[in-house]
Formats: sequence, structure tokens, C-alpha cells
Amino acid sequence: MTATPVRNELSTYEWLQLRTWRGGLVVLSGVRGAGAPIEMRGLGLTEHAYGPHPLEQLDRIAKPAIATPAGVLVYIHGGGWVSGSRKLVRCDVAAWAQRGLVVFNLDYPLAPEAPFPVGLSSVVRALAWIREREPGAESVAIAGDSAGGNLATMAAAVLEDKALLEEIDPTLAELELPTISKVVSIYGVMDRFSWLDHAFPAARMFMRSYGGAAAFEREVRRANAFTPLDLPITRLPPIFLAGAAKDPLCPSTRLAHEAFRAKGIDARLELYPTEGHGFFNMPYRKASWTLKRDIAAFLAAS
Repeated sequence: MTATPVRNELSTYEWLQLRTWRGGLVVLSGVRGAGAPIEMRGLGLTEHAYGPHPLEQLDRIAKPAIATPAGVLVYIHGGGWVSGSRKLVRCDVAAWAQRGLVVFNLDYPLAPEAPFPVGLSSVVRALAWIREREPGAESVAIAGDSAGGNLATMAAAVLEDKALLEEIDPTLAELELPTISKVVSIYGVMDRFSWLDHAFPAARMFMRSYGGAAAFEREVRRANAFTPLDLPITRLPPIFLAGAAKDPLCPSTRLAHEAFRAKGIDARLELYPTEGHGFFNMPYRKASWTLKRDIAAFLAAS
């Protein structure tokens, strides 16, 4: 890993891809975040800055009158590390707040303006912010979808290994951080190459934006170890790996499950056979609600 971000040069075509991707998700985030849809009824939502960067913002979503929360869940949105917004998933994560969890829903600095490891460092700092301010946040669960699933798993991994944490930024190891009790990755980017091999749309642009030219090197170095399967992970909290069978990222989920199980990590794999990438954010699909219930059950299990 490296603590010094570098500018990642994109081709003209990749810049066009980036602008198109960002534009589409801005519109979608606005639609999903507008108003007070049924998923948000009965919940309190407050917005906070957890750091100085304009995108270091989070939602706190919970039932206002709940005396004893079921726990704390930190959620990280996807978008290829380059786009997306907490507003896009606000209604989705509300499903867990309705079940009694206090949910923190994060934004974070985006690549290529803020390449690896800036977003990961921000997630860790958000965890420290939550630990300091939320009663009962000495232990939290962490979850995310797509690039957010990557960041959630990476954050859990580096919190388990102080040496890895110090490689990102030595000051992070000085923070008072929570224990990560459980991890959820919803079709997360768990390795660097399988989504390229299976032609995930714009994968090369995402990789170059986040990791620069080093992202495409087969040899793992500190500068390109930005997926969980690049790390020498030996410990990880129990992890729920959700995959969509029609998603080019599904092989990445399978690879992570095999690798974690081989290391003795408590890893559960759940595949949704009729679904493609992004179905978590599609409340009109039955599988979206099945997934949310499955995750709730995993988080509630002892």
C-alpha cells in the first residue's frame, strides 16, 4: 500500500466513461434519495461531517425512540470507487434500521481525484468518528456493495492487522477504533483481475482511476494491494459474501469465499441465481428484499 496518492492518468475514452458513469449515478441517487419514501417512515435521519473533505459525510439512520438498539451497522456505497452516493442506498439500508439497528451510511472521497488509499483511509476515520460519538459502537458490523463491499472488507482486514493499518497511514493506528464484529460484501470487488476477465463494464477505467498503472501489474506490491485477495489476510471477522449469479463480479465473490475458507475464516457464500449486478438497489425485485432479510439474519445471529 501507499500513503501518498498519485494522479492517475486516464485515456480520453476512459474520461468519457467516467463522466457518463458519474452522471448516471447522480441522477439515480437523486431519484432514490428524494422525498420520504415508505422505507424511511418512522426513522430519524441526521447528516454529519466526519472529516474535512467535502465527501467525508455520513447519515445516521435509526428509530428515534428505540431504547436498546440491535447494534451498529456501517454501510459503504458502491460505484467503482469513482462515483455513487450514500443517497443512492439510503432507502435500502433503512431496511436494517427498521429492524432496530443504528445504521451509519457513508460517503467518501472518490477516485481519480482521490485514488487508493484515500477512500479506505476515510472509511477508517469514519469508524473512529462513530466509535467516539455513538453509544455502543465499541463493536460494529460493516457492509457495502460493489466497490463498497471492497472497502468494507479491506477496512475489516486492516483493523485486524495493525501493520497493514500503519502501511495505509501511520496516524490511523493512533485512532480509537471499534472492533469489527461482522462483515458483509454484496458483489464486492475482491480481486483485481476476475472482473476484467469476465468483461465487467468499465472495469479498466475503475481500476486505472483507483490504482493507476500499477493496478494492472500481476505482481502484488504495496501500491496495488487494494483488494482483499491482494492482502496476506490471516484473520477476518465472520463475513457474508453475497453474489449475483448473472454478474461478471460473481467469480470474484466465489474466489474470495474459497480463499477465506482455506484460511479458516468463517465465510458464508450466498448466490442469487436470477440476479445481476446492482439488484440490491432494485426494490422492485423480490431478490433485493430476500438479500436484505438474509443479511439481517446474518447480523442477528450469535
